Amino acid sequence: MDWQILNPNEEGDWINQRNDKFKDFIPLIDKDNKNNKETFFTMSSNGVVTSRDSWVYSYSKANLEKNMKETIAFYNKEIEKILNVRKKDKNKAVEDIIDTNPKNISWSADLKKRANSYKFDEFNKSDIVISLYRPFTKQYLYFNRFWNETSSQQDKFKASLSIGTVGIGGNKEFSITILNNIGDFQTLQNANFYPLYYIEEDCKDKSLFETLDGVEKESKKDGISDYIFNLAKEKYSTKISKEDIFYYVYGFLHNEDYKKEFEADLNKLIPRLPLVDDYKTFKIYSDIGRELANLHLNYENIERDSNIIVEGEKSNNFKVEKMRFENKDKKDIIIFNSDIKIKNIPLEAYDYQVNGKSAIEWIIERYTVNVNKDSGIENNPNLWCEENKNPRYILDLLLSIISLSLKTNELIKKLPKIEF
Repeated sequence: MDWQILNPNEEGDWINQRNDKFKDFIPLIDKDNKNNKETFFTMSSNGVVTSRDSWVYSYSKANLEKNMKETIAFYNKEIEKILNVRKKDKNKAVEDIIDTNPKNISWSADLKKRANSYKFDEFNKSDIVISLYRPFTKQYLYFNRFWNETSSQQDKFKASLSIGTVGIGGNKEFSITILNNIGDFQTLQNANFYPLYYIEEDCKDKSLFETLDGVEKESKKDGISDYIFNLAKEKYSTKISKEDIFYYVYGFLHNEDYKKEFEADLNKLIPRLPLVDDYKTFKIYSDIGRELANLHLNYENIERDSNIIVEGEKSNNFKVEKMRFENKDKKDIIIFNSDIKIKNIPLEAYDYQVNGKSAIEWIIERYTVNVNKDSGIENNPNLWCEENKNPRYILDLLLSIISLSLKTNELIKKLPKIEF
């Protein structure tokens, strides 16, 4: 038998070893050395971790408000119970007092700590915001520090664009997205977000968004570092803006050769990028990055591909329960509901992958009526259509995403080849 000898590198990788060239690139951020300013971005943030998604996320704003009011009322009664029990036994543990029935509440470590400190709460309607829960999937979120296990620094990103990347150590292929909403930790697996700019505001004792309307200019901080800005101006042109660099990053992170060459590095480390040698190439990456960003931010309103056939459209039945492929091994036909069938879908549309599956399959998976097995809470995407007075929203969204996927593939192919 011929044996292959494995020798670990200096980082301890036995297989899927990192590429030595990667360390010569510039990191998006350096979390290990906060004094090191030689990065693309000045800050980053993970996404929101709620520990109670079925309670704080919903396609229905009305249902979200109802669910949160009920669980907050239940929580406050539990605080009263804790106070009464501890009048007789002050050392009684919270866990031995509270009702843990998941139909009423989802306890987490931080929520138990608040209960142990006798902190009451009240519902705040202004904390309901729109979040990008999964790729190309918006839901309402009760964005509140009391009920989100960690908000990371997403409150600072409210009014900005941010680039999201798959986080370190996941099992999904490296991928990215862009958003102008609050991002969830699993929008992309263990997601990190990098902003164009952010709001530096002390919101400790206030609603997360209370201070963000009419923010003073000095509170708005650039996400792109002065280091990379000055380096790019020196290397290319004084006319370059920080926005140009932001979109250069978005364009470059779509480079398929880069993702393949540095696959092991991107799975284990924060992304690092080179500044390409010449201004012309930089400009192409930045311009295509801007086109990709506009496409992915406006994903709901992309004109449908003229080759797509929609049967049963005149039925005016646009409600979904669970979309599916007509044949699981042949994805050119999607059964939308009992009346509507989408045909002639180009198979290359499925080549555009985000967070482990095609953008089209994210829509099929997420836009389904779902009942959480623990809480019993139903999350129905048809209610988003009703509340926003757009019965065709889900059908048009699916058609838009098919077009978006094809256009994204075309733009990625236009990215200049880079020798690494």
